[in-house]
Amino acid sequence: MAAPDLLDFAGIEPARIPAVPLEQRLAEMLHAYTRSYGRGHPSSRRKDLIDLVLISELADFDDAQPLDGAIRKVFARRATHALPASLPAPPTAWARRYGPSPRKSASRRRSPGA
Repeated sequence: MAAPDLLDFAGIEPARIPAVPLEQRLAEMLHAYTRSYGRGHPSSRRKDLIDLVLISELADFDDAQPLDGAIRKVFARRATHALPASLPAPPTAWARRYGPSPRKSASRRRSPGA
């Protein structure tokens, strides 16, 4: 990834920043989210689900083939479980840990008598 060329006027080239391709990172998060850990314990990687949702809403994947290829390669290389046909629901324990959503909490604060 290249930084903006803000110092081009001074003859200074933009910095090059090594980065993992977004497709690779999404594939790794998907794998971690769908994996069970020791004796069937679900993933504890709540942040991966949030990242998956945000990236899927914000990123523009005009060509899904690189993402599909990255997902298949990660699942094949790690060989811990099969690529699921659909995303499983988040573990119920995640809801208990975080409690009500901030939106619900805010509406309760504004309600008379709350």
